Amino acid sequence: MAPAAVAAEAPSGALTWGVHANWRNYVATAQYPGAGGSITGDGATVDAAGIATFPLASADVDETGAGTLTYSGSVRYLKEAHTIDITFSDFIVAVAADGSGTISAVVSPGGNSAHQVIGTFDGSGSRTEADGVFTVTTPTKGGAGLAAATGNYEGIAIDPATFTYPAPVVVEPTPEPSVTSTEEPSTEPTPEPSVTSTEEPSTEPEPAAPAVKVSKTDDLDPEGETVTVTGSGFLPADDGTTTLPNYYPAPLGGAFAGAYVVFGKFADTWKPSEGASRDARTGNVTYWAISRADYDAMTDTTGYLPIETDGTFTVDITVSDFAPDATGNYGIYTYSGSGAKNADFETYTPVTFTEDEPEPVTPTVTVSKTEDLDGEGETVTITGTGFLPAEDGSTNGTRPRWQASSQAPTSHSESTPTPGSPPRTPPQAPA
Repeated sequence: MAPAAVAAEAPSGALTWGVHANWRNYVATAQYPGAGGSITGDGATVDAAGIATFPLASADVDETGAGTLTYSGSVRYLKEAHTIDITFSDFIVAVAADGSGTISAVVSPGGNSAHQVIGTFDGSGSRTEADGVFTVTTPTKGGAGLAAATGNYEGIAIDPATFTYPAPVVVEPTPEPSVTSTEEPSTEPTPEPSVTSTEEPSTEPEPAAPAVKVSKTDDLDPEGETVTVTGSGFLPADDGTTTLPNYYPAPLGGAFAGAYVVFGKFADTWKPSEGASRDARTGNVTYWAISRADYDAMTDTTGYLPIETDGTFTVDITVSDFAPDATGNYGIYTYSGSGAKNADFETYTPVTFTEDEPEPVTPTVTVSKTEDLDGEGETVTITGTGFLPAEDGSTNGTRPRWQASSQAPTSHSESTPTPGSPPRTPPQAPA
């Protein structure tokens, strides 16, 4: 039996992390508009620079040091001038065997009690052991939960983190006692154990992915036509990627970000989750779909629409050929609201418009002068328009065309009409 590994009975250690210096300066100082704010700890210590230290609550690691560490306490970032009031608490550090991992916390207000990833690390930091304690110092990058709370820093380098936890204690297994049986071995077969499952199979359906239906998508009136857009499956994600940054005023800050529902002409590459800039998304009609509770709490809902508790919404949108010369693709688009990025919320339903049929052109002739002409001779200009081939073939002639050659007639006769006069008999092609 392989030796087991357990953490020390009374875990000692701490997580020291400032998240990001720019974030701390923004909250605590008055160099930005409005009075400076504060950074305070509850069950955690905060130094003059705003860096917090959280005590270790528990450690569940194997003999390699990989596992899960929990740290108690919280840190609060408050700046009333900018309606910022965000608390990170109950940190969890998950360490993989290769040294990489995540730092997550409960974000308040955040709409739920689930942990959100505040930072990540790739295992490039250092880990030392002294007196039975591991010390890890590692560079970190911002996670989706940090971006949802602050509106920034996802995927970019932020402050390094240092966390300590007890090295695992290897417990040697107790040797099995040696037993000598004096009984003759039984020749009867061992009965098979009876196994009866007491668990009921799960009947909970898997959550449906966000989807959009449009009542009409083809041959729409380019001057304007109203369609009905129906969405389903637009529910909050557990990973924080659909949560609004907490700098939004109540009731939106920290709540479900919902989705933008847009009729527009977007570029081929338009998705925010793939890094496309807002310049790739030219909208003509935009609604912000938010939760029914947040919608009902608002006094002015112009431009908003509610997402029901089952993740559905319905809205009528008037579409038109508003940018005929612009590049891009007309369609009904959805994507996460205001700064949130969730790839599942990014949908595209193409729409097309009817093309105007050109008005038929009637052949007409105008003459520069038609009256009081000089009887001895006078030149006029004749202008014809609309003399185009007919689609029914009625303008296609069957007689051969006359071509000038050395054998063509040269005298004016029945077969060679005078230029400008109608032919009396059809000209004959040269032999």
